[in-house]
Amino acid sequence: MNEKRTPRIDWLDYLKAFALLGVIFNHLVEEIQPGSWFVRPSGIWAIFLERVPNFLIQDSFSVSVIKILAWIGDFSPGVFILASGFGLSWAALYHQDQDNIDWIKFLQRRLLRLFPLYIFLHLLFFAATLAKNGSTADYMSPNFLLSILGIRITDVLFFYINPSWWFVWLILQLYIVFPFLYILLARVGVGRFLFLACLLTFLSRLSGLVGLRYSESLYYWMLGIFFGTRLVEFCAGMAFAVLIKEGARNQFQHLWEPRQIFLYSVLFLFIGLVSFFVRYGDLVDYFFVTLGLSGLFYTVWKTVFERRNRSSHLITILGSESYGIYLVHGLILQRVGRFLNGEWRLIGVIALIVASLPIGIYLSRLMNFLVQKWVQGIRPPFPLGSWMRAQKTSKTPLLENDRIIINTDTIPINLYTLYSPPNHRDVVARHTLAQAEADNEHFDGKTTE
Repeated sequence: MNEKRTPRIDWLDYLKAFALLGVIFNHLVEEIQPGSWFVRPSGIWAIFLERVPNFLIQDSFSVSVIKILAWIGDFSPGVFILASGFGLSWAALYHQDQDNIDWIKFLQRRLLRLFPLYIFLHLLFFAATLAKNGSTADYMSPNFLLSILGIRITDVLFFYINPSWWFVWLILQLYIVFPFLYILLARVGVGRFLFLACLLTFLSRLSGLVGLRYSESLYYWMLGIFFGTRLVEFCAGMAFAVLIKEGARNQFQHLWEPRQIFLYSVLFLFIGLVSFFVRYGDLVDYFFVTLGLSGLFYTVWKTVFERRNRSSHLITILGSESYGIYLVHGLILQRVGRFLNGEWRLIGVIALIVASLPIGIYLSRLMNFLVQKWVQGIRPPFPLGSWMRAQKTSKTPLLENDRIIINTDTIPINLYTLYSPPNHRDVVARHTLAQAEADNEHFDGKTTE
């Protein structure tokens, strides 16, 4: 039971919350006004002089600005990818035994957060379809079964049921390769690790551009139907976790100033967005945009929200429950939004988005609660004979890592605190801390056996 407690990174939830808001804004605009045609790469790639006017002079200036911001929001899943790499590595770095991590259990805990709500939404969609059509023929196919397992490996499956769920397949791939990436990172160091990640991502995206890919859609390939095309964003998050753990932030303090991060982020974002106008710029565009957005989101947290605990509570909730909201809002928009027409469509779409926030949060927490109950049922968190080390304090023993034990069962739980110096006589027992400290006993050389 004695494990290291993973230190909390406050800004991580903010990055995920801002990324979620970017995704939602993009989906809102796409429901009202279709996005720029060149956003989705394909084999038919217009020349630079055709793409720029199409990007800038489609509508009025205000509408164009809104579309551009929504287009940038379309890149926000990259921030989720970087945050996932950071979060997994941060947890692994604080594992009590770095040389003997049980990767099966480590990944099991992550998959238990990834799948329950995702599977539940599949079943809910299945039930709704049955109630509406009276038939399940369309959803008793291998595609539905593969989708419910998160395997969205083909062009038909990648956007199956809901386009937003492509992200589950990408994250599942990255989860599977994470143990190997983590071991590689530990062996070769941050610099070489990032170089290899950049190389593999570059080759994966290049193979897509030249037609060496198993997906017929270049857009799907670049988006992440094969994890290699987004690998460097995930690995960048892993590298950041290691650098922060090793104290690189203190060594390069000037680089962590909000002003410096803001300037670098704007530069990266500019490079990434400009790269989209050139065919082979698609080799690096996602990576630079992800770095730029992540840096900008961090700057907003640092300058606006870091010291405003109360006003930022909602954003923290959005970040911690971002995955559930992401899954739910896309399904609601797609399945209900199509029935909204006319002058009230905009208001209706906004209402759907607002309603999806509490629904996503509630369903996410409900699934986590049920999973915890199930896990406790098959593997109690404190089996018979469990122990935790307590530190001596001036008043009461403080459990290591500030653990709080809550008895959720109806059966009373018995807790015993044993006060014991490192060397003591056999069969010595004291009922209180004061009695133990008053007794100046020492080990007399006689062992129990």
